[in-house]
Amino acid sequence: MMWKTGSLDFDKPDRLLQFEGFTKKNNRSMPKEAYLKNAYGDMQIKFNEHEGDYGLKFPQKLFNF
Repeated sequence: MMWKTGSLDFDKPDRLLQFEGFTKKNNRSMPKEAYLKNAYGDMQIKFNEHEGDYGLKFPQKLFNF
């Protein structure tokens, strides 16, 4: 996923969210690695174990910060 403001030069996005290396759990694809890149630096997240599951509902207050 790319975020871009201003010009439409998508070769240089302002932010980038990228998932790599997928595995299966409960017949669903789940990422092994996630990368977040922005003007402040790069972050890499590696998922060693998947405790998640698939559902139609999400936890209450998941997006409250």
